[in-house]
Amino acid sequence: MKKIIALSVLFGVLTAGVYAQITLGGEMYTGIVLDIPSDGDESIDVNHRKKGNTLFELTATVNKDNFGAKLDTSFIKQTDFFRLNGIYGWAYFLNKQIRLTLGDISDAVWVTTLDNEYHLDDVSGFRLEYKTPLPGLSVGAAFDAGGYTLEKFAKQVIFGASYVHALFNTVAAYDMGSNAQTIFGFNFTGIDQLTTAGIELKASNLALWDKLGSFVLDEEVAYQIIREFTAVLHLGQSFYGAPGSDLGLLFRPGVRYKFLPALTAFLDVEVNSEDVFKTTNLVLHPWVEYSLGNLGLLYLEYKVTLSGMKSPSHLIGFGLDIKAF
Repeated sequence: MKKIIALSVLFGVLTAGVYAQITLGGEMYTGIVLDIPSDGDESIDVNHRKKGNTLFELTATVNKDNFGAKLDTSFIKQTDFFRLNGIYGWAYFLNKQIRLTLGDISDAVWVTTLDNEYHLDDVSGFRLEYKTPLPGLSVGAAFDAGGYTLEKFAKQVIFGASYVHALFNTVAAYDMGSNAQTIFGFNFTGIDQLTTAGIELKASNLALWDKLGSFVLDEEVAYQIIREFTAVLHLGQSFYGAPGSDLGLLFRPGVRYKFLPALTAFLDVEVNSEDVFKTTNLVLHPWVEYSLGNLGLLYLEYKVTLSGMKSPSHLIGFGLDIKAF
């Protein structure tokens, strides 16, 4: 049924494209990974370093001055093969100060910009965004209508806000329907050589803090020492509300060096612990990327993990990202 709906919407989008600007897009990810755990039981699988299963995404977008629509699909190596990520449309009002988005929404607007890219507003329902008179400040709310009763629907509200300034940008969102889940991000952008300088956090189950609550905080700084060489430091802390829980800590320095315009080498050294360093894990992760320009990139990586500073496990992988359409 989803395939029929998706094809019908795609046909409608393409037909509308005769009278509007239409954009076809997509990405493809794949890779091979050799996993050698500490017990020596090796395995090899088709797997991408970030996306997991081989993934092909296809999108079709129609844009008019005051409205638009998008179909977002994936073809992935799993049981159902085909996945419908989103079918939704949007319209602008009051000289584009207000945007209403309606449907199965797959693009979030309130997203933190560090590695985790936390977001809450990709919902099946509708979202309202308002550009305030203060330049750079946008606020709004998303409503999740995914099979809820009217009473529950009224409680499934996500509030969000973002602010962009010449020196920094920040974003926050609060989900009433997920036991008070909250995300926040802040990035300083006032120094060109400081390519990253930000924090992000995700607080989950705040309404059930003593049982399921968690608070995850990350900070990252990256400084371009010279054009080819960048130094990075990433810190992480994890707090849990359950009695007797320990503080989780992460310390990950790294370097990036561009040997050629298309070839960049990376090295991350991660030290992490789930119990304030009563036990400590070490991860060494070198990899290289070869840029294919706007088309995508090739990567080759090696990772060795020492759990409790012993019993090393190894991972070797290579893969391909295509962003050519």
